[in-house]
Amino acid sequence: MKKISLYVIVDTIFKLGLLFTLNLIWCIYFLRTVWLCILVSLVSSVLTIFFANLISAKKTERKKPKLEEDTFIENIKNTFVYMSNAQIVDFFFNLAKSKHRAIKHSKYVEVKDIKNIIIYPNFKMANLTCDDVIEIYNKCKSENVKKIIIVCNKYDSNITAILDNFECKTIVLDYIQTYKMLLKPYEFYPKIKTFKNPKIKNTLAQLKTVAFNKKKTRAYVLSALFMLFASIFVSYKIYYLIVASTLIVFAILCQFNFSSSKQSNEELLG
Repeated sequence: MKKISLYVIVDTIFKLGLLFTLNLIWCIYFLRTVWLCILVSLVSSVLTIFFANLISAKKTERKKPKLEEDTFIENIKNTFVYMSNAQIVDFFFNLAKSKHRAIKHSKYVEVKDIKNIIIYPNFKMANLTCDDVIEIYNKCKSENVKKIIIVCNKYDSNITAILDNFECKTIVLDYIQTYKMLLKPYEFYPKIKTFKNPKIKNTLAQLKTVAFNKKKTRAYVLSALFMLFASIFVSYKIYYLIVASTLIVFAILCQFNFSSSKQSNEELLG
């Protein structure tokens, strides 16, 4: 049986208190019977907590496999970036020869089935540029090359515009596409190295995380209580109740922690 910690109990009670306060504000405004207001507020708050926890648990369970795969892909990318060029060429040579006849060159791998296919790894921290692609193409092009596949960490968005200008079909894959279109179909992966996660840049998601941080719950609650107290002394209390409700909603968001290019399915080496 799963143990329930004291923190979870206190956290649930606090969430229940916030929801109860929010519901009570509007029940008192619309209903005149005190005991009915309390009963409706309590029942609706308990049901909200129950269904919110149920949905959250199902969502977490559903996302768990994808989060694990995303972490795995990120670790593969970092592993390639820190490997030497010779090691990466060896890896893709072993991947190719697991199902095809392949020849290893110093910079790339040549898959020799019906027609030659070149796998050219270029894993660097910096994005792959148009100049890089043109240079790689000129190194690999020949009359009997059917396809050139360049695998890299990331590439500049304007690269796709120049690919159709080449006589030989040229494909550029970033690290996610490389995983999904080469590594996963061949079930062939490098020996993973673990790395520290880099600091995340300021984004809208991070701003939401800051705005609805659990530490801000107390400030939102105190502000809401102040607005409720002020509503006693004014004629048009509806405006104060709306602001107070908004602040309680922000506090609830803090407690529930709500802050938190297509490729074809062609056979690449066929």
